[in-house]
Amino acid sequence: SMEAVSAANLQEIVEWTKVQEALNLNQFASKIPEMESFLTTIEDLPLSNAAEKIRKWMEKNQDLLSGVTGLNCSNSGLTSIPKEIKYLPNLERVTFHNNQIASVPNEIRVLTQLQSLVLTKNKLTGLPTEIGFLTSLQRLYLGSNQLKSLPLEIAFLNDLESLNLSNNQLTSIPLGLTTLNKLESLNL
Repeated sequence: SMEAVSAANLQEIVEWTKVQEALNLNQFASKIPEMESFLTTIEDLPLSNAAEKIRKWMEKNQDLLSGVTGLNCSNSGLTSIPKEIKYLPNLERVTFHNNQIASVPNEIRVLTQLQSLVLTKNKLTGLPTEIGFLTSLQRLYLGSNQLKSLPLEIAFLNDLESLNLSNNQLTSIPLGLTTLNKLESLNL
């Protein structure tokens, strides 16, 4: 008998499928012998197991995933960024343009190699203080969200060259932004 899948689970699985597609796990099939059969089995699973199986696979194959440097999830209908993004520590470019994302998980702190983060056209009302760990970040695009404030930790992003905050609900910006010497473009 197939387990009943709650709406929340279903949402999570749909999002996982989209991330899986964005990652294009098939590109790894040639590198891991069991990968191809893994991808095939996911399609045959009861839905409730699929997300868990992708998680376990990511956990088990962290070495392989450490080679992933780009992730594009634009226009994917995502409502959240999966916490498992922590298994992709060497990401340099991440795009979540035009989704329904309301918050950024604390796990983002492991993305210390990230140079470009695009979160334009989402439903963000704030950012986690962990954003301050992304010390390689050069481009941060947050335009067209519902941001009311920014964490002070944004001032730790010493490599930041371009910051887009247009079309938000900001009433003030952290003073620390004035100390970012490399900041060339600030779009309010």
